[in-house]
Amino acid sequence: MNGQKLNRRVTTPAEREALKVFGQVKTEKAVNEHETAQKGVSRKSRTVESIAIGAGSRRKGEANMTPTLFPSVFTIEIGGTPTVTFEAKSLREANEICNAPWLREDFTSTHSNGAPLWDSKAPLRARMGYADEIAIFDDASKDAQPSDGMLLVYLVELDDDDTAENSEPSSATQQR
Repeated sequence: MNGQKLNRRVTTPAEREALKVFGQVKTEKAVNEHETAQKGVSRKSRTVESIAIGAGSRRKGEANMTPTLFPSVFTIEIGGTPTVTFEAKSLREANEICNAPWLREDFTSTHSNGAPLWDSKAPLRARMGYADEIAIFDDASKDAQPSDGMLLVYLVELDDDDTAENSEPSSATQQR
């Protein structure tokens, strides 16, 4: 063979016997089974993705990446105290509301136990509402009149001279 060495592995009698008993593994079959399983997972993923992303016009093979967001209940803490709940579509929107000048003015002019809700120094923080806060918001929203404004449900008792319909928890509709 012109000086070339042929590298061929010789199977042992034990290996030959094992091959007879177990047969050779067909990699093509394993790969095809894996691909089939992956297609099933992909189909399920696309279904979940379609539900999560929402309806919209889309071309074949093209996903609508604009999510349809449903309002969630958020809470604003003033100095670590949960003070007011409201609905927003995202935490980003909740933070924008939290930092809105009109709301900060309302917090400085609204009083609880003779003191303003916010002293312009305490940190304001928006976060997702906890289960008990969401329940309070849901109860207050059932009694609220439909309007174009935003429903703010106060989790603290407001002084009587402030404008609110109820005192514990109080709800107010803001036109903003």
